[in-house]
Amino acid sequence: MENQEFERNREQAAERQQIQNRQQEAQRIGEVERREHPDMKFNSSTLYPTLYISDDETIITNRKMPFTSRVTSEPSNLHRYTGVILNKRLSVHNKMYFEVKITYRVIPGPETGLLFEIGFEDKKEIDKLLYLRNSWGTTYVRALTCGEDHTYICLTAHDGKNNYGTYKLSDSYTDKTFDLRLGFHINPDDDVIKVTYSFDNNKRPEKDIYRFISADIDENKWPVFAMYNPHKAEVTMELSNAKNLLFDKSTVHPMIYISDNGLKISNVATKTTSRMSYRQGQLQKYEGVIGNISFDTEEAKFQKWPNEVHFDIMLEYNVTSYVYNTFLFEIGMSRLKYIDKHWSIGPHRYSVSVFGNGCNSLKEI
Repeated sequence: MENQEFERNREQAAERQQIQNRQQEAQRIGEVERREHPDMKFNSSTLYPTLYISDDETIITNRKMPFTSRVTSEPSNLHRYTGVILNKRLSVHNKMYFEVKITYRVIPGPETGLLFEIGFEDKKEIDKLLYLRNSWGTTYVRALTCGEDHTYICLTAHDGKNNYGTYKLSDSYTDKTFDLRLGFHINPDDDVIKVTYSFDNNKRPEKDIYRFISADIDENKWPVFAMYNPHKAEVTMELSNAKNLLFDKSTVHPMIYISDNGLKISNVATKTTSRMSYRQGQLQKYEGVIGNISFDTEEAKFQKWPNEVHFDIMLEYNVTSYVYNTFLFEIGMSRLKYIDKHWSIGPHRYSVSVFGNGCNSLKEI
């Protein structure tokens, strides 16, 4: 018993000494950092369009906080709803008709989730959520992955009370480009919104797919268009046969690309679409920000690291809904020319990172 007690005390003493040594080493490295590089910050000129940063460039968030803001933003821009509003509202006196030519390509992989939606909503309610609310008065058509194993893309429709059916559009694990053309007929005389379709973008959509009866058509309602998950699906929408109708550039979400003529939007860059808020040096694919100090001795525009550096990152997160394999955050190091190649920096021979995501199993830290 005495030998066991002695051995236990010796292990505890050794553990305390290790902790003390680590604390002293961290303090020593921290003193080097504070002495040589007291101004380590995020480089706001590289900030991804949908992120927020504090005035002192030490905090970034993926939602608006009292202490963070976007680098370029106008009051009329959408901040949560990743889309754009049409330049004309619905009318109780006049009919409206427009067509949307949709092209999408699903990148094979895990569950894609939501691709896009088109709907009609009160302007004051549009930007409260990431997608249109499921309540009376809100009408929408939405494309997403369906099936028990998320094996196909489907189209659904809802008016806040009724589900109008689900239709298969394409397989979700096929790396092909698909076309869909939707026509929206708004008739205030009968309180009906009718949706027609065609799988050929060169043909008028004449087949009925949805008919919203007793639709809430009033002058507070605006047509809205949104896109999601750009690293899982590439989506483009183009207005057609839409007399005097355009996407309102002043409302476009920072993540969305829009054409100069206001007729086309996309969730990835194309030859004819670009971001309204783009700045030189801004990240376009990697959804983050770069620090203001570099290991790279050839990168002259950044400050240089000392031989040893210690820094702390304080993370705060609130998971509002759980989806397996959801990517929450990433912290890492990579060569500057590789950072904006993909939505994540790793795995790569020149990169190292730690990240948080939804898992089915775990190890305690």
